[in-house]
Amino acid sequence: MTGAPNDRGTWRNSYDVADPRAQVASVYWDTTPKNENALRFFDTFTKTVARYSAHKRENGKQLPISMNAKAVLEALFSVMDGKTGRCDPCLDTLAKRSGLARRTVVRQLQTLREANIINWVRRTVATGNTKGYGPQRQQTSNAYFIDLVKLPIEIIRTLRQKLGDKLREKVRH
Repeated sequence: MTGAPNDRGTWRNSYDVADPRAQVASVYWDTTPKNENALRFFDTFTKTVARYSAHKRENGKQLPISMNAKAVLEALFSVMDGKTGRCDPCLDTLAKRSGLARRTVVRQLQTLREANIINWVRRTVATGNTKGYGPQRQQTSNAYFIDLVKLPIEIIRTLRQKLGDKLREKVRH
């Protein structure tokens, strides 16, 4: 799905921001006026991912989820809307929040995606150009989300144990 841009200048498998397929925000915590449960979820999730990475590490090899990947995950959570779960920062925002180079952010996002920690949907917006006078669509920021169904079972178990009834699950394990 990450491939060369198509002939219109947008990536394949990109959806308009208003398209239902681009509406991926989910809330996995009970919302409160102060977002206390969202903050607890973010903190617990980040710590659980770090512990999972250490558990999966093979002797003599690097952590599967590096400190840079953890910094990108924390940057994603820092811009996520605690009430709606919406998370659609641009790469430059993630780079600034994580203190990493843009290219490093892209690589670490891919690492997190391959580990089934996060996922995203590519999105586009209309340019407003008259037909025949430039591209009709352009890329905009991705919409990032956590897919609890694809998360490693070890992470799900820890989240259930730590968050209990604060975790609103849609998981069938």
